[in-house]
Amino acid sequence: MSRKAWFIGSDMIIGAVAVKDAKTDEYDNEATITFTLFNSATKQEIPDAVDLPMEYEADSNGEYYGTLPSAVTATLVKGENYFILITITGINFTLVLREERKADYYP
Repeated sequence: MSRKAWFIGSDMIIGAVAVKDAKTDEYDNEATITFTLFNSATKQEIPDAVDLPMEYEADSNGEYYGTLPSAVTATLVKGENYFILITITGINFTLVLREERKADYYP
């Protein structure tokens, strides 16, 4: 069973998969991708979780991954909501994705 949560005290892998160029519809393996974590209630950035990079996964079709460190998730409060903004910048496009999750301990 999969749960959508920010796991307190755990490193979390953040991914963007199948990133494609908006004009050519081809996989973009040279995009610049960063992510920032926010407190949903206050809309404030979480310290040390601002503009964290995602790196291209070699020999993939537009797959990028980054790590939300355990030192950051250890500061989250169980039951509170947080959202991540992922900013993808390619040659012909910029896209911002948002996902909200509740903080919890890993089961």
